[in-house]
Amino acid sequence: MMYERPLQDPNWQPILHRDLKPDNILLRSRATEGSQKPPYCVISDFGLACYEKGNDKFQSSWTKLGTKPFWAPELCLDPIGDTGKYFSSPHSRWSDVWALGVCIYGLCRSNSLAHFIQRGDRYERNPILDPGRAYSQPLRDNVMKATEWSGSKREDARLLVKQFHWDVKHDKTVKVDIVLLPDWAMKKRSY
Repeated sequence: MMYERPLQDPNWQPILHRDLKPDNILLRSRATEGSQKPPYCVISDFGLACYEKGNDKFQSSWTKLGTKPFWAPELCLDPIGDTGKYFSSPHSRWSDVWALGVCIYGLCRSNSLAHFIQRGDRYERNPILDPGRAYSQPLRDNVMKATEWSGSKREDARLLVKQFHWDVKHDKTVKVDIVLLPDWAMKKRSY
């Protein structure tokens, strides 16, 4: 995923996380105890991260890093399974977008894509990741944009986040019951 800062820092470079998964997305409560605001997400574990255009030896050698069920199809060998050729490519902003889409899909469907990946590190088939009719059409569309089979057709991370924000604010047809988290989940802790 490409994480961006304002353009005023001329030395800033986009990075690739290369291991986005639910274990590396933390929920952080708001600073005020008893706040009715929902928690926000914080991405953690940047141990495998690198600059998008850097001199990382694993990136230049196309080494696959991260957690297999969250690998994008282009990271797998022969993702189509019928050509007998190697199509593996290096991690990219598009592979991070895929991993984020798989995380959201997993939250919606309570499962992962581990069952799609066979031995030999390839996808068994082209999964269409639709969270299901229980979710709003905009959410379903965004998950499917993030998990397009072809990396070049995936939505850019910045546009995807903006679209999620817009959908939440403007989709008046979606009626969701807000359930408050228990007090222990939102309690401010001092470590």
